[in-house]
Amino acid sequence: MINRAVGADKQVASILYNIPKNEFFPDIDGNYPFEVQELLQKSSEEIIAKIKEIAPTLKGHQMVYIAGDSRVCIAAHSFFKNELGWNPKQIKTKPFWNPDKKGLE
Repeated sequence: MINRAVGADKQVASILYNIPKNEFFPDIDGNYPFEVQELLQKSSEEIIAKIKEIAPTLKGHQMVYIAGDSRVCIAAHSFFKNELGWNPKQIKTKPFWNPDKKGLE
């Protein structure tokens, strides 16, 4: 669906973490458009290392969508903004959970 939404002429790079590869399912056309990284959920350092590998390969107008563990979201957002110098308007962040908190804490 993501490839359909952004169009074939757009470059999409991704890091999906903490997902066993055998549980990853194909896109609606049967393809596996994402490279899946089996990284620990708490490993912000490993995720930043992967971002460092991917970021130089991005072409044209760049945008990032960061979602998941709030600690990973904070670390990745900070890296894109402070280390790579991206404009905050290029960075969309959606923290879904924090394992250190319960309920609406």
